[in-house]
Amino acid sequence: MRYQKLTGLIISSNQLKEANRLTTIFTRERGKVKVIAKGANKTLSRKNYNLDSLNLINFSVYLSNSEFNIITETTLINDFTILKKDFLKIKIAYYIFEILNKFLVEEIIIPGLFDKILEYLITLSNVSSEEQKICLLVYVQLALLEDFGYLPELNNCIICLNKLNPNGKRIISYDEILGYVCDKHFDIMSNKDNLIENKIIKIQKYFLNSNLKDIYRLKLDKVLIMKLFTLQNTWIESILEKKIKSYSLLV
Repeated sequence: MRYQKLTGLIISSNQLKEANRLTTIFTRERGKVKVIAKGANKTLSRKNYNLDSLNLINFSVYLSNSEFNIITETTLINDFTILKKDFLKIKIAYYIFEILNKFLVEEIIIPGLFDKILEYLITLSNVSSEEQKICLLVYVQLALLEDFGYLPELNNCIICLNKLNPNGKRIISYDEILGYVCDKHFDIMSNKDNLIENKIIKIQKYFLNSNLKDIYRLKLDKVLIMKLFTLQNTWIESILEKKIKSYSLLV
């Protein structure tokens, strides 16, 4: 029999028949995997709690010849208790995990991404103000776009490639190329009334060039942060061609 030991974050866990669970886990060693946890829904099963969403665990899997490998044992490393006591933090974490689950392809490893996600959760656990929590979420949105190869163009108009004028008008583009369109091309855009202020783009540039610990140096009000959150969610949904269900919990 072949066994493998892995470390992972629980993305989701769905009940199957006979008290089993189909669990999606983002692992450091193998990327996203789906595994069967037999008997995990039994009341006295230790797996019952260990496989809750957002938990960080060590686990062993039996590499079977069937569609899904089987978890044989689990050890809880961190259940992010502090995070789970805050309703807004839970909603933010679920939003991040929903995006992650939709972007990730099973068994494909993106170097360094696992540790980044873990850092986001640890940081989210420790921030206090509502503005800080949403600020982290906006930073993570942009970071994930970059990690999955969809870095938006923030310096030049995506149509004429001319440098965006800080004092000019521009609107969001969410078709084939993410970024902004200058006012020379408003006549071909359907959303020309949705003007994006230069402050939004400045924040995005700052975030892309900052470490997570530096993002709170900016003093941002909630209205501006939420506007940026909605804008970037539009980008993400256009790429995935799917609605992000947890978005509605945050607006």
